[in-house]
Amino acid sequence: MIHLVVPRDQDWAFVNYLTGHGASLADRMRVVHYESLPAQRTFERGTWVFSALDQLGPGMERLVRAVAVKLAVEPEVRLFNDPRQTLLRYDLLATLADRGLNGFRVVRAGARCEGLRYPVFVRAERSHGGNISPLLHHPKEVEAWLGRAVLQGYEFADLLVAEFHDTASPDGYYRKYAAFIVGDRILPRSMACGRSWMLKHENTEFSEAVLLEERAFLHDDPHASQLAEIVRLARADYGRIDYAVQDGRVQTWEINLHPTIGRAPGRKRAVFPVELEPLREANRAFFYGRFNEAWRSYAAPVDGAPIPVSLDAELFREAAGEPRKSRPSMVMLRSAARPFKPLLEPVAMRLFPIVTALARRFS
Repeated sequence: MIHLVVPRDQDWAFVNYLTGHGASLADRMRVVHYESLPAQRTFERGTWVFSALDQLGPGMERLVRAVAVKLAVEPEVRLFNDPRQTLLRYDLLATLADRGLNGFRVVRAGARCEGLRYPVFVRAERSHGGNISPLLHHPKEVEAWLGRAVLQGYEFADLLVAEFHDTASPDGYYRKYAAFIVGDRILPRSMACGRSWMLKHENTEFSEAVLLEERAFLHDDPHASQLAEIVRLARADYGRIDYAVQDGRVQTWEINLHPTIGRAPGRKRAVFPVELEPLREANRAFFYGRFNEAWRSYAAPVDGAPIPVSLDAELFREAAGEPRKSRPSMVMLRSAARPFKPLLEPVAMRLFPIVTALARRFS
């Protein structure tokens, strides 16, 4: 049995998978909400997958680590993304830069930014929406955009400043590769191609040539040895590694520990040429066949009574009383202020560095 642990409001990825492409595994996999763990005193044997570790508050982090200590020594128990070991985004990117495996550096917003190679951009450590800022060419722009991000609801301690690493091919196209990690397997998932340096689904260009290139990527698995080294350093057992390739070297953007499997709720389907649908569907079917088989290899029934877990009651209380933090939506405020932007922007640009200075002082 596989136990998929996830925050309640993010369980749609696993639920959609188990009612869709993974339906044949639905009787061997179950979704467990982190929010249910504080009330749980026994744990079933099997494979425990701790997804979305970067979404947990400090109380839940402490509880999950303590649970992992108890489960790790039990027979017929396997931990995916051991919360005591798996590196989150900043630690992973810093490690890869130190090892010479990434050609760019990332620093926390509260750190000194001297010596960074410009341009840079601002992003968050614990969210997966890509860049918060455009490319920035001067420290004063960084200070302004950090303040802007704080006013938009991001926590200052969650902000990162990353060096821009240009991986465009000579014709100006960027390629973003994705591969899923399931235990000891790394499975090529997709290749996006487009002219935007922050490449997302919506700005991907589709053509027969791109889909054929993606097919070769899925079947040939050309980056297997490099990805294996990166995943070993990350100590990740489930997730999706997003990366580019420059001069034959993998450049890792992140390992998402709770990736979308299929299409996210509310995301509009991209305009896609009907004549290319059979080729895209063949690529998708090839991936899901391997993805399902990878999970199946860890889903065998196990014997043995549930494991009693005895911990300090305070750990359970702290985790139970800890609400998950979410960034407040600024969509309505930005929409209302848009007509006044030409007047407000000059004033705001002088205000943002002050916000950054205050955030540094009190963070």
